[in-house]
Amino acid sequence: MLPTRRADLRTAAVKLRDAFYTLQLGSEAWESLGSSTEIFPLVSLGMAYETKAVRKMFYDNQDCLRSSPHLPCPGPEYRWYQLTRTGVDSMMQVFLSHLFAMSDEVTDVVPGMANPRLDFVFNVGTKDLTDANIRLGLMHYDFIKKLFSDILLLHILLFVLLWFFLAGFYAMLLKPLLIRLAREKRHIAELLSQLPLELDVEKMVRAAIAGQNGGAGSGGNRGDMAAQAGAAGQQQVATDASRAWKNVLRSTSNAISQERERRNSVMLNSISMRQ
Repeated sequence: MLPTRRADLRTAAVKLRDAFYTLQLGSEAWESLGSSTEIFPLVSLGMAYETKAVRKMFYDNQDCLRSSPHLPCPGPEYRWYQLTRTGVDSMMQVFLSHLFAMSDEVTDVVPGMANPRLDFVFNVGTKDLTDANIRLGLMHYDFIKKLFSDILLLHILLFVLLWFFLAGFYAMLLKPLLIRLAREKRHIAELLSQLPLELDVEKMVRAAIAGQNGGAGSGGNRGDMAAQAGAAGQQQVATDASRAWKNVLRSTSNAISQERERRNSVMLNSISMRQ
């Protein structure tokens, strides 16, 4: 019975050691313990240097780590007083050494509750060390909450900046373009309003485009060869369309000028006849 209990104790001590080193060092724990260390796939970073407070609790603590219901903390007369104020890492190392000593049948171990190793495991392990681990868990939880709060704040800032840049784009680029477009539309409407009623603008546009298409296709075999030139042909089509619209605008301007001259001549004739 006793050898079986000792084997179970050693197995539990090994698992506790692997878990504690992983807690401190993360995925690099095997470098300190060897290749036989238990691997925790979801753990990448250790928490020993997560924050200054966590690092101090692990290695530089000088205060009592007990919490309710194990308060009040014992005074200097306590047999483990100095050890309980040296940090979680030191307490855990001594705790593990006592566990391995008990499992390896050390000859100077006294059986029963008078065993100093069992005394340390029971009093320090179930009080100081347990409360210290609870504090570490709470500190890690606060660190995670702060991290998520910072991420939330960053997302809020990015959202505000997005709206700021959208407002700047509208005020500096889009709005001037819309104003210019409205001004050009009014200008075109004014030009069209000056045309005589009997003038068919759509007919002029169709005639100008048809004339450009006919002129572009009058090259015979050379025109067919140019039409097969790929990108060059596409560019030629765009150029022809641009020329067509220029001719439309030119024809419209000429028609407007002729109409103005006709109206002016009619007004002059009417004035001269009155005189």
